[in-house]
Amino acid sequence: SSDLVAFSPPDGLTLASAGRDHSVRLWDPVTGSELLTLNGHTAPVHAIAFSADGTILATGSHDGAIKLWRASPELIDQKTIASMAKLPNVVQQGPASER
Repeated sequence: SSDLVAFSPPDGLTLASAGRDHSVRLWDPVTGSELLTLNGHTAPVHAIAFSADGTILATGSHDGAIKLWRASPELIDQKTIASMAKLPNVVQQGPASER
């Protein structure tokens, strides 16, 4: 199932979805056809975003990995170009006046 979606900039001609099934799927938003499934995460995907120019798709997962997928003019290449496992937990803090 998909919990997250992102449109590719600048034209929005590719829709990426991700969620609890550990995969990322690319779709043609005009036809609704699935174009490609990207596998590589071993836990639910909790973050997904295209770079501003649409050439890179970044995904983050509960497995502690951030994966960057290289985009081609047609589709996203299935090769992970970077992966960082076991990132330290980040604690978000409010303004200094709230600490």
